[in-house]
Amino acid sequence: MSNIDKRALRDSAESTIGILESIAGFEPSDIDGDTVELRFETEDGFDTGCDVSIVDQCKKAADVIRALLDELEAAENRTAEVESQRRMAFMACNRWEDKFREAEKRIAELERNEIREEGNQFLVVRHPGKIPVVKHCAGELEGFLRQLLEHDPMATIDIITHRYYGVGGQWVQDADEYLQMMAAAAGKGE
Repeated sequence: MSNIDKRALRDSAESTIGILESIAGFEPSDIDGDTVELRFETEDGFDTGCDVSIVDQCKKAADVIRALLDELEAAENRTAEVESQRRMAFMACNRWEDKFREAEKRIAELERNEIREEGNQFLVVRHPGKIPVVKHCAGELEGFLRQLLEHDPMATIDIITHRYYGVGGQWVQDADEYLQMMAAAAGKGE
């Protein structure tokens, strides 16, 4: 129902209420037929009145009450619909919250897994003007790298380490950086 219809319904209801209240003020003995003469005074003090049909006013009152009941039913239906949507949104929110918690648990589990690097390293050796060669470390990594670099000082060596987190991955480190890091660590250990 539009705002205009609601306003008209309200005006009609207020008018009918006023007339019914006036009729209710009569003594039953004063009502001898269908019509009642309503008398009232205007703001100017002018005495006026009108004849009102009790049957017509009862019909108007019934129409207004029926319209109000229809409006009430429509409002209750809309409230029920909104409540249903709210419940569905709440359930969806809870489902997403559960999925979020599961994802957080899985992330925490993956982060707890220890990184296993032993036996997962290989070297990519590049010589200027030649195709890169893949070599697997024989023995201790630091000694093996020093031996390769002494044999060919022009080589560039990358250390590739596969890391297994549950999803896999690899880490690339330059051999020179690795040797400097190991030398620095050995110097601090003394």
